[in-house]
Amino acid sequence: MLFRSHLDHAGSIEHYHNIKLNMFRNQTKEDLMIYCSDNETLNKLIKQQDFKSKPYTVNMKNIEPSDVYLKEGNIYYKEKEIYRTSYPRKLLGNHNLENIVVALLVGTLMGLNNDKMKETIKEFEPLDYRLQKIAEQNNVEYYVDTLATIPEATIKSIETLKKVNTLIFGGMDRGINYQILIDYLAKSPIEHFICMPTTAHKISEFLPKSKVFLVNTLEEAVELAKRVTKKGSICLLSPAAPSYDQFKNYKEKGDKYKEYIIKKN
Repeated sequence: MLFRSHLDHAGSIEHYHNIKLNMFRNQTKEDLMIYCSDNETLNKLIKQQDFKSKPYTVNMKNIEPSDVYLKEGNIYYKEKEIYRTSYPRKLLGNHNLENIVVALLVGTLMGLNNDKMKETIKEFEPLDYRLQKIAEQNNVEYYVDTLATIPEATIKSIETLKKVNTLIFGGMDRGINYQILIDYLAKSPIEHFICMPTTAHKISEFLPKSKVFLVNTLEEAVELAKRVTKKGSICLLSPAAPSYDQFKNYKEKGDKYKEYIIKKN
């Protein structure tokens, strides 16, 4: 996949995408190239170049013929069913389904047993700080998602959880375009946007004023969330930005969130 990310290091989106493709440029004809052809930007860039390795494509939107594709709730590899979206899994959301499908393709190409792969997927535990439920208090569920450092990841998380009533977001500004998140949040049913520096303070100017709450610290954000989040719903911390402005990394931010949640009022 290709997204708008790491611009604080890469300088421009074009340069970031170009250096990502070095993984394919440095392959030989003995290597395998696996990519998501339903990512329009990535698909276009790959078609413009002549890579030596053998391509395998994953296309969950059925935009064009692909080696792995979704059809009527089933995942196929070259017309052979390898997975069903109805199978139980702890990795929630369509974004994790995409990850699962790529892993299944790798395993299939390596000749691994399909039944064993499906059993492993069923039992696989999500990473800490990635859509992780950390507490339930006063009939409110609290999720931490500090690994979501780009707008697309936060959007996927909201869509996965569905019952998000309060969103805590914002972090270090590394110069990426947040229009996709602005458009999504402005139309969403989320009632409380708790905005932290720096990015969410900027984004807040484009969101419904009645839903916006500006805070300066994570502790303030959690205290506010405890007061305003409706019972029977979810409070989600999903920054859509890196955490380096106030924390050492996403783990420290996630740990502090958990600490503030379980702290007695």
